[in-house]
Amino acid sequence: GILAGLVGVTACCSVVDPWHAVIIGFVASFVYYGARNLLFRLQVDDPLDAFPLHGCCGFWSVLATGIFCTDVNVQYAAYPNVNTACASGEQFGVQIVGGLIIFIWSFTTSGLLFLGMHKSFGIRVSEEV
Repeated sequence: GILAGLVGVTACCSVVDPWHAVIIGFVASFVYYGARNLLFRLQVDDPLDAFPLHGCCGFWSVLATGIFCTDVNVQYAAYPNVNTACASGEQFGVQIVGGLIIFIWSFTTSGLLFLGMHKSFGIRVSEEV
């Protein structure tokens, strides 16, 4: 739960208020718990919980940036352009597109890597081991 909260607030820590960070971390713990239980139900082996923690909580962090950012905090975080992207909801759309691109890139490159490993030397140990 604590590490999930830290991952959840990482992407947006410079553009959200402190009380937003508490909410984001709290939601991230439930995102982690749900993703972890989903992997158990699907019988996917992830002994380090890398996908629930970094994949799902990281995706939540990207979305939370668009949901909880404020234009004042964006200016304070040294972004030079004055705009109302957070107040208008435009930033949330940008975050959705960015999160989907990150997912597609990660899925594609990981899939190609694992396919190459599977075809060349295998990714499973034999049953004798």
